[in-house]
This record gives sequence, C-alpha cells and structure tokens, in this order.
Amino acid sequence: LVDTLHPIRQSGIVRHHVGGVESLLREEKIELVRGVARIAGPHEVQVETTSGERRTLRPSHGVVVATGAHPTTPPGVQLDGERVLSAKEAIRLKEIPQSLAVLGGGVIGLELGGMYARIGSSVTVIEASDHLLGTVDADLVRVVERSLGKEGIVVRKSTRATRVEVTADGVTLELTNGEGSTTERFERVLVATGFAPNTQDLFLPSAGVTLDARGHVVIDRACRTNVAGIYAIGDVSGAPYLAHKAFKEAEVVAEVIEGKK
Repeated sequence: LVDTLHPIRQSGIVRHHVGGVESLLREEKIELVRGVARIAGPHEVQVETTSGERRTLRPSHGVVVATGAHPTTPPGVQLDGERVLSAKEAIRLKEIPQSLAVLGGGVIGLELGGMYARIGSSVTVIEASDHLLGTVDADLVRVVERSLGKEGIVVRKSTRATRVEVTADGVTLELTNGEGSTTERFERVLVATGFAPNTQDLFLPSAGVTLDARGHVVIDRACRTNVAGIYAIGDVSGAPYLAHKAFKEAEVVAEVIEGKK
C-alpha cells in the first residue's frame, strides 16, 4: 500500500492508462475535441475549444452524455487540496497523515479511511446520519462496523462538522451532535459526503432534457433520456458512482444506437 501511494509511481500509472485510452481513440479514428460543450439537441453540440475556437458539431446518430460528477461539500466546508481533501487528493498525499478525519460514512469515506488506518493513520469517521453506508442492509453494516473497530477507527454517527478552521499545520473541527459541541484537531480532513452531477450549463433550453431534483440526467433502462437521440451514462445519470457501471452503460448505448434491444 505504501508503495502504491508513492506519488511518482501513482502518476506514472495514471499516465500509462490515459495514454492507452488516447491510443485506442486514435486507432478507432475518433476525433478528440478539447473544450467546453453545450448541447442544443440530439444533432447539435456547441463547443468552445481550449484554443478559443467555436465549433458546432452535428452528430447524425445522437449525443452520449458522460460528463461524470464532482464531490460535494457540507455547508461551511471548502476543499483546498492541501488540508481539506477530496478523494482525488487523498490518494495523492506524499506522506501518511498522523491523524485523519473523514467527513461521510459512505463507501468512499470508509474505503479510504480504512486504507489510511491500515498504514498508520489515526482515523475518525464523522457521519451526519445515525447509520453508515446509506441504504446498505443493516446486518452487513454491523459487520463493517466491527471491522472498523478492530482497525482502531473511531466512528461518530449523528454528528456534523459545524465549523472548520484550517491552519498551516492542521485542521480544527467543531463537531456537533445531540449532546452538544466539541472541538478536535486533525492533520488532514477527507470530505466524502457525496457527489453532484456535472450538468450545470451543459444543456441549452432547446435541448429539453429532463433532470432530477439533484441535476442528474433522467434515463431509462436503455440509457435513453426523454429526448430521442440523447443518451446518458455513468455518474451524470446517478448512483452508483462506479466506473464499471459506466462501462456497461456505454456498451448498452452502443447497441441501442445500432438498433439492438
């Protein structure tokens, strides 16, 4: 695990995989346009490229939205990438923090918190609700909680971070629950409280695509939106926020576009 966390090794692995994907795109003669897109409809995408050029793409078979999601933060908490981290920064640390507070008792928070506990960090998980792992079956959650306890992880349920103060050498959290408030200090804080879809400013009104209350693209079992010719896959269409789910949905969309069931 320590070797895997080494930043030089990790960045090399990332470059290798990104380069591999770009090679596949070239082999399949796929044009890669870098820029910011807005979707006007199933056959029109407006792009402002990174070079400042404005382009209009007119795909004949439709549009697949795969813009993903970004981490959300509780009120009053701001990510700085140094002391207050998202999962992205948490796997790039150059040293193991002596103490780590994890805001959020979901899958990502427990996975990364557990990893750091096993390699030497003192970990505290802070969950606002009265249970871990969201909608996971209670019997399974109890097994996980016992495992966390054996690893020395402190779990505080029904507790919120109501104040965050960042200094050069750590983070002070004010933790509030039904019994009152306490103040604790940690070297780093990992924020793992959820995700929001990357749909802001993506669709022009003319697109007419339906979003849910949280901004996810609403799709059916074939990954079709309410607009014929516009599809959505991966995190942008909602949980579970997992790569293999996005890959499978991509296969589904490709077959639907081909006219298969």
